[in-house]
Amino acid sequence: MTRWIKACLESSFVSVLVNGSPTKEFIPHKGLRQGDPLAPFLFLNVVEGLAGVSRNVVELNLVESLAIENKKIKRNFLWGWGSEGRKIARVSWKKVCEPRDVEGLDIMDIRLFNSALLRKWIWRLHSRKGGLWKQILESKYGGWRSLKESRVYNKDSLWWRDLKGI
Repeated sequence: MTRWIKACLESSFVSVLVNGSPTKEFIPHKGLRQGDPLAPFLFLNVVEGLAGVSRNVVELNLVESLAIENKKIKRNFLWGWGSEGRKIARVSWKKVCEPRDVEGLDIMDIRLFNSALLRKWIWRLHSRKGGLWKQILESKYGGWRSLKESRVYNKDSLWWRDLKGI
């Protein structure tokens, strides 16, 4: 796929209008420019690829596994095995996750952080007045009001399902 995209970019010729007159054609070497007709197509290809990867991650239940593994790595760093054996947990995980100004280590809980980001998107959908991104979500899913529906549709993306779950 990347070779195909690269071939499309390198095989095209570009001419620039200077004072209404076209210049000599040249081959672009720095990627797409704003307004390039290939840009939306390339964007859709990337989004489809990411959607496929995220679908596979969910099907394999890797999201939960990654969150657990992340937490395990952080805990092992603080309290794991060392050359002297297992370290003593002198402070709770809850305290470790607290901000530094209240004497915590400010280690982020990924589940809480994800929940906060999803809530931020819900707030944006509700409070923002316009924008192409909002029009697309409203046409595809029905906007923020449809988040109140408990029913999940096959057309709903994983991200939209997560928003409904909040």
